[in-house]
Amino acid sequence: MIAKSYFLEKIVCILVLVGLGTYSLSAQSQARILTHRDVEPGAEVLVNEWDPDGFARVAVVAHAGSVLSDGRHLVDALVEKNWPISFIYAPEHGFRSDADAGAAISDGRDPTSGLPVKSLYGSSKRPKAEDLHNVDVILFDLQDVGVRFYTYLSTLYYVLDVAAECGVPVIVLDRPNPNGFYVDGPILDTVFSSFVGALPVPVVHGMTLGEMAQMIVGERWVQPSGAFNLQVVPCRGYRKRDTYTPAVPPSPNLPNLRSILLYPSLCFFEATSCSIGRGTNQQFQIVAHPDWQLSYDYYVRPEPKHGAKSPKHQDRRCYGVDLSQLSEEDLLQRQSLDWSLLTEAAAHFTNDRWIDRPEFMNLLMGTDSWHQLFSSFSTRDWRDSYEEDLKVFLNKREKYLIYDE
Repeated sequence: MIAKSYFLEKIVCILVLVGLGTYSLSAQSQARILTHRDVEPGAEVLVNEWDPDGFARVAVVAHAGSVLSDGRHLVDALVEKNWPISFIYAPEHGFRSDADAGAAISDGRDPTSGLPVKSLYGSSKRPKAEDLHNVDVILFDLQDVGVRFYTYLSTLYYVLDVAAECGVPVIVLDRPNPNGFYVDGPILDTVFSSFVGALPVPVVHGMTLGEMAQMIVGERWVQPSGAFNLQVVPCRGYRKRDTYTPAVPPSPNLPNLRSILLYPSLCFFEATSCSIGRGTNQQFQIVAHPDWQLSYDYYVRPEPKHGAKSPKHQDRRCYGVDLSQLSEEDLLQRQSLDWSLLTEAAAHFTNDRWIDRPEFMNLLMGTDSWHQLFSSFSTRDWRDSYEEDLKVFLNKREKYLIYDE
């Protein structure tokens, strides 16, 4: 079904016009969509080229996306090579990435390798210092999506922070950033620091986790008691102008590249009464609400699914816009967040109560000044409000970048 309203028409127009700000066709004409066949992740470089004999007690931070180009999981490949792994750290969604967003992860044991699994998304999101007393090095390998509120960045920060306190070296096995081809959004005000925003960086920072690790240490966002040993094993075959389709979805509700590319703009709706597809087959590919039946023909009915056991508006018809029709190639032309999605949604409501979690919106935005975006429905003024801060960040991050544009 096709949506009736101006909302969808505006989105399509933005995609095809050059130089209107939200999307640009000129700057990214040489961009490619990479797959795991095009890129050698840092994990594969480690497995193929490093000697495990120099290590005694290893902890591994990994999830289902920690795979090599041949499909083997990093931990399984390390076990085959006789790496002395003491235990695995599991981030949000668990070691096998099968838990709902926000669901607590318990300690356990990996049935495949038999190794202990310690949760970094349970009662504590930071490694325990006592766990690191018997560890000589931490291998960190998570497939990120390059967005401040995607929690793998916070996990990296917490791991580096505790490792610095304990004097334990960290080796980051780098992977491409699917959203690494642009930088946008307000810089986080540390007053609003949380697990969905732990660092003073933009919403979309354009850096891999390896680059970000170097920035965290270089900007002294962690405070080691002495010299801190951080090493990054770069991936091969990746350029920042490109995007990347992960071999395994990085989390249950980002099932494909389209959802990953739309995620930075759509995640703000998590603080509203709108559905963005949890409990459907279009996760992070729609914007819908039960009260929009007069504006749209398209509708979905969220229901419990893998990764969304209790979705918003469960079993109710939600009418809205189906963004899954947008091609990945079109989305790759984007040079900034699409704030019009929020302002067009706001036009459907008579007051601001549709933002039913304003404190959570503060955390996602990294600022409480987001009210400016809705005061006049002007996205240009909103962008102008954080443009100078972005320029400062871009200059600051330059010395930590690893990959060519």
